[in-house]
Amino acid sequence: MKEQYKAWSDGLSDDTMPVFTKAFANLSALFPKLTPMVRGASRELDRLMTIVGGGIESPGFDRFMTKFSDFATKGLRDVNNALVHFMRTIDVGKVGGGLSEFMDYARANGPLVGEALSNIARAMIKLLVAASDVGVGLLQVVNAFAKLVAGLPTGLVSTLLQVAVAFKVVKLAAAGFSVVAAGLLSMSAGIVTMRGAASGATGRVAALAAALGALSTKAKVALAATGIGLLVAAVTQLSKQSRQTPPDVDRLTTSLGRLASGGKASGEAARLFGKDLDGLYESIRAVTDPAAADKIDQGIGKALGKIDSSSAKEAAERLDGIDKALANLVKSGKAEQAAAALDNMATAYAKTGKDASKFRAQLDDYKAALADAAFEQELAAKAQGLFGEQALLTSGKLADQKASADGLRGAIQALNDVQRQGLGGMIGFEAAIDSASKAAKENAG
Repeated sequence: MKEQYKAWSDGLSDDTMPVFTKAFANLSALFPKLTPMVRGASRELDRLMTIVGGGIESPGFDRFMTKFSDFATKGLRDVNNALVHFMRTIDVGKVGGGLSEFMDYARANGPLVGEALSNIARAMIKLLVAASDVGVGLLQVVNAFAKLVAGLPTGLVSTLLQVAVAFKVVKLAAAGFSVVAAGLLSMSAGIVTMRGAASGATGRVAALAAALGALSTKAKVALAATGIGLLVAAVTQLSKQSRQTPPDVDRLTTSLGRLASGGKASGEAARLFGKDLDGLYESIRAVTDPAAADKIDQGIGKALGKIDSSSAKEAAERLDGIDKALANLVKSGKAEQAAAALDNMATAYAKTGKDASKFRAQLDDYKAALADAAFEQELAAKAQGLFGEQALLTSGKLADQKASADGLRGAIQALNDVQRQGLGGMIGFEAAIDSASKAAKENAG
């Protein structure tokens, strides 16, 4: 093939070499023209290297690299953890709880969703057509209101929304009471009696009685409904304000790591559950071991819709914080510390006389992290097998090379022996010449 290619190339040299020669001629002519650019670029590149060198030696760059290293390490760790979880769950046909639930929902409700989207699209088209008949004025008004809302501070919008929700509650309460307004008319005699009893009082009580007496029955009902609605809104706000700060998962991860090594709670864990973990059970009891009052509280929360059951929500947040913190320890390669921290918490939970298995059963993220870690170990073992096979192949090739080297060394040694033998024969031959010369001299006559 090489000989055929050489003959083919030589046969085409009359066609190819002129192009090649002209190309080099062009390059030779171009180089002198590049002198100003090369000198200018060299100066600027030298300046750039100087700037970069100074920046690398600056404290700011050290801080930047520290932050970037932390980000890169955490980012790569999260990518690896997600990849391991994905590879583990894909074998069992479950790519992830959220995605599986979404796909199930999509399969079950796909036709309904498609019909709803089609209807929404048709409604929007009709609205646009109707707006075009009105003229550009309608769109200008909508745009003006949109700009107005966009320009408002976030805090003001939040306050207006809270007021709207509160008045919605007030309106619902007023509507409910207005239904029974007719029944309340039968209480007018009692109200008159009460007013008569209060008429003897002086000052503000009398004035209040007179004011209430001037109201109609429906107005009095609306006033009562307004008071109930405002009371509900106030209780809701106080409930939200009374809630403690949710767990900081990163700090809790560090605290649980220290708990595993020292056996004592500190930092975030101590803040949430006490230094001796004596408050652990009470802080998560509404989820792991709900009492009758907790169930009633949760039922009221569900019935009121917007009003959450604060006790259950706080317990769920703290339990979720423990779950994620233990999972973080496992993902960081500290599964033994996570297990020790969990044992300490389970012991503290059991000291109250309750079943700690209910607490352990809620730790889904921790269990998933353990499964991911076990699967990653399996992958590592398989990878070691692959690397071992490659090492065996490499060892075999090295053995072959050693055998070749040994053979070459043996051949060189044999060649050296032949050379030595040749040297011995030459020495003997020269000795024979010397002996013959001596004998010729001695027997010359």
